[in-house]
Amino acid sequence: MKRIFISVGEISGDNYASELIKRMPDVQWIGITGPKMREAGCQSIDTIENISVVGITEAIPKYFHIKKTFKKAVEELDKGVDLLIVVDFPGFNLKLLEEAKKRGIKTVYFIAPQVWAWGKGRIPKIVKNTDVLISIWPFEKEIYKDYIGKNFKLEYVGHPLLDIIKTEETEESFRKKLKIPEDKTLIGFLPGSRESEVKTLLPIMLRAGKRLSEDFSTHFLVPITENVENLAKEIISSYKDLSVSLITKKDFTYPSYEVLKHSYFSVIAS
Repeated sequence: MKRIFISVGEISGDNYASELIKRMPDVQWIGITGPKMREAGCQSIDTIENISVVGITEAIPKYFHIKKTFKKAVEELDKGVDLLIVVDFPGFNLKLLEEAKKRGIKTVYFIAPQVWAWGKGRIPKIVKNTDVLISIWPFEKEIYKDYIGKNFKLEYVGHPLLDIIKTEETEESFRKKLKIPEDKTLIGFLPGSRESEVKTLLPIMLRAGKRLSEDFSTHFLVPITENVENLAKEIISSYKDLSVSLITKKDFTYPSYEVLKHSYFSVIAS
């Protein structure tokens, strides 16, 4: 049985990686995982929830834990894997690709860093340590065209969300499940999946919602991931006079997509 190590550092990557794992059931998967990857059967050496960071203020407190996780990942490479797949999360994954190449392990970068947005300085390192770059944007082939050759290939596959996005509810069934009256205008608040995002952005969104509710008959929808559910509940509890539904996978299979579909408009982070 083939053994593949997969490294993911964000919730969006968890969504994409879990679909890949489901489509390749005859592989032994191990890696740094999110909840959907674990549900799909991937063995975990650590979780996204423990290592996901934004900016230096989040990175400093988690530095030693991330360093320990990196060491564990390299140890798994040393045990022997047939392939390393990394998904986005360049600060961590570029170093892991380098370690894999030193060991002669084939590497795939699925959803590469957005060099077209953040600068092209990382391109040589990506190319040097990646056998196949799987691109989700059509224009990325042009960016990498001078590097494509025997040792570096780029495959454009389109955005995985086109295959993942699904909704199951009509507006009537959606409102019925959440017990929302028909006369309420639905507005979505999507503060993100990281603790720091929810802590910072959700109170701002709810304060804006309070202002809106003074002039309009509104109901606010907050889809949230499992890792920040308790934090979101705590924040929302301070807005008892606001008509809000906290929505999780316990309510709908795809909470965010249902909210986006049924909201008059949504305020979205990242």
